[in-house]
Formats: sequence, structure tokens, C-alpha cells
Amino acid sequence: MDERDREDNRLREWGFGSFGDADVSDEHEREEQLAAETARQQAAQAMQGAMTRGEGVTTTARPAAKRATRAKTATRRTTGRKKSTAKRRTTRAKSTAKRRTTRAKSTAKRAGRKSAARRAGRTSAARRRTTRAKSTAKRRTTAKRRTTRAKSTAKRRSTAKRRTTRAKSTAKRRTTRAKSSAKRRTTRAKSTAKRK
Repeated sequence: MDERDREDNRLREWGFGSFGDADVSDEHEREEQLAAETARQQAAQAMQGAMTRGEGVTTTARPAAKRATRAKTATRRTTGRKKSTAKRRTTRAKSTAKRRTTRAKSTAKRAGRKSAARRAGRTSAARRRTTRAKSTAKRRTTAKRRTTRAKSTAKRRSTAKRRTTRAKSTAKRRTTRAKSSAKRRTTRAKSTAKRK
């Protein structure tokens, strides 16, 4: 409790309470009037400012302005939507092209990639089979060539042998013929001499 309240209580005790109450009520009224006056002044200033800016004159044009603002907003929204759609299309096209490129690269990489066996320095089973088959075929061909060559050699030898044998036979026949001719001559000469 402050000094003023103590003083009010003392005045009431002495019988002067009515004066204190009147002062308090007058003070309240004055405060209310002051607040109302301040509010009126502020409202007048606000109206004056509004008239200066031209807001009071354009009160009838406010619906048209609202309509224009609404139209602008709608146009902006439509434009933004069109831009978004175009952007999505462009992005989609880019993504598709990128996927195609990546897929082509992967295919090319897979085509040129060595198998695990080849990377480790080994050949695959199919390749080994093919190599083995080629080697077998080559060996067979080589063996066949050798056989053919051996046959040819043997044939040539046989021909040479036959020639030698024929030459021998011819020489033997000649010798035998010469001997027979000489023998016949000798026998004939002996017969002639004996007849004489």
C-alpha cells in the first residue's frame, strides 16, 4: 500500500472520504475524455492521409482493381504452369537421351569386355575345345600328308627298282643271247669242219 492509499484511508476515517472519491471519479473521466480525443485525432489524421494519397477517391474503382489483380494472378499462374510443363518435358527428354547413351555405352563395354577366364590368362572351355579340334584336324592332315609322301617315295623306289631289275634282265638276256649265238657259231663251225 502506497502513500496515497494511506492518505485516502485517513481522510475516510476523518469523514472526508467523499472528496477523495470525487477526485478519483473526475480523474477517470478526464482520462477517458483524453483517450477519446486522442482516438478522434488519430482517425482524422488517417482520413486526411488517405485522401492525400487518393484512396478515398478510388473506393469505387476497388472492385475493378481487384479483378485486374485476380486476372494478373491467373495469368501468372498459367504462365508458371506452362513453364513448368515445358521444363518437365525438356528434363524428361534429357533423361531419356541420357539413359539411351548410358545403355549404348554399357552394351559396347559388355561387347568389348574380356571374360573372367581370359582376364585371368585362361581361355574359355569353348575356345579350348575349338583349339583342340583344330589341332586334331591339323595332326590328321599332317599324318595324311606323311602317308601320301611315304607312298609316293615307296612308289618311286619301286619304279627305280623295277627299272634296275629290267635293266638287269635286259643285260642278262643280251649276254645269254650273245652266248647262244657264239655257241651256235662254234657248233656250226665244228659241224662244217667235221663234214669236210
